[in-house]
Amino acid sequence: MKLKKARVAAATATLQKNLVAKNNSIPDIPEKSSLKRNSMIERKLRETPKPYKRTYLKAVNGESLRSSINSFCLDCMAWKKKEVRLCPSLACPLWAVRPYQNVRKSVPEACDNDLKTTNEERGNQDA
Repeated sequence: MKLKKARVAAATATLQKNLVAKNNSIPDIPEKSSLKRNSMIERKLRETPKPYKRTYLKAVNGESLRSSINSFCLDCMAWKKKEVRLCPSLACPLWAVRPYQNVRKSVPEACDNDLKTTNEERGNQDA
């Protein structure tokens, strides 16, 4: 058991050195990770486009649920924001919370008309 923990610690240290050598700002990978998981994380990290590496590592480290969702959706859609926005997997449990959805910035027309009516009624009461 102690030998296995020592090997995991050594593999984690080696992985962290390799990651830090490539990019000094990369956070640590948890020590409790297994050798197999560490190698899978390292492989996935090499495939991940540079702008998304920090998000992926935050997700892997368990630092942020939002990062986990973002990374999962981006990975599923080949790291394309537009594809995530237009995701066709309506049955996916993450579909409703996927990142990069279009946000409606204006007041809906029905609400806008209600506001105008309310303001006109107030104006008539003041007169």
